[in-house]
Amino acid sequence: MASGKKRKKPLETEKQPKASLKEKFSEILDLPKEIVLNIPKLTIVGNGDMMLENYKSIIEYDNNRIRINTGIGVVNREQTAHKGNNIRRHNNMR
Repeated sequence: MASGKKRKKPLETEKQPKASLKEKFSEILDLPKEIVLNIPKLTIVGNGDMMLENYKSIIEYDNNRIRINTGIGVVNREQTAHKGNNIRRHNNMR
């Protein structure tokens, strides 16, 4: 460069991680990713209902706390200060 100025590097755009073969498979066959990839699905409805699907086991359970083992880590849920907000085990839980 004749002017002696350094050339700035072009800004790199964030690259999307490449989809794995399992992700592509689930998209092609229109299957739920959480089932194909063995990851949990957490659904929270309103201020009191929570449903966790595709988990491995319940580690700890009482009226104030629940710890659930999943394929990607442990999900913790502790009692809040509100009365009547006890943790209940539903029939569809393993």
